[in-house]
Amino acid sequence: MEKAVSLNFISVPSDQLQLANVGRSDTLSGHKYGPAVRPYYLIHYILAGSGTFKTDQSIYKLHAGQGFLIEPGQETTYIADKNTPWSYVWIGFSGNFADQLMQQIPLNQREPIFSLNDPKRLIELVNLLLLKSVNSTTKKLLNLSYLLEFLSIISNATIISRESTTSISDVYVEKAISLVNKNFPNISAASLAQMIGLDRSYLGKRFKKVTGMTL
Repeated sequence: MEKAVSLNFISVPSDQLQLANVGRSDTLSGHKYGPAVRPYYLIHYILAGSGTFKTDQSIYKLHAGQGFLIEPGQETTYIADKNTPWSYVWIGFSGNFADQLMQQIPLNQREPIFSLNDPKRLIELVNLLLLKSVNSTTKKLLNLSYLLEFLSIISNATIISRESTTSISDVYVEKAISLVNKNFPNISAASLAQMIGLDRSYLGKRFKKVTGMTL
């Protein structure tokens, strides 16, 4: 179960960029959504708590301050943690121009996770989009400006994260190496992944990419 507030927008096939929906959800313990497939882009940002985001390629353990992208046609499932169920906001959008925009943002199915330390403006934009008003060209353009600003914040946060000297993937790998070298020389790969909070297969892929060796 979940307590959610959301707003769906009227779809206009000819529009090059359009909002699909926007909302906020405060989930209960273990709440599950999916498997599901959507015809539009969907970006979630976690406000509090934690949970699991599953794609056909990987499983991600996420927490407050992180977010994830779902692309059109991609099957995903996400599950709230039993002890600290998450709260999150989301924005869905589509259109040919949306495809062009997302090609410029360093976020995709292979790297769908981002981090944002100060979400104040992001939350403000979601709240502004949730305000119901008379449908008009002026309001439509204003909403699109909010969407573009939302994406610019995500893009900037992602670029900063990817250009930092240590990426989030490297942090996980360094933590794995540190645990093995300092404290747990005989730990199994599965136990190591569990301690770090990542799927065994995903950690193995990241470890191989960074070090050139198998986990």
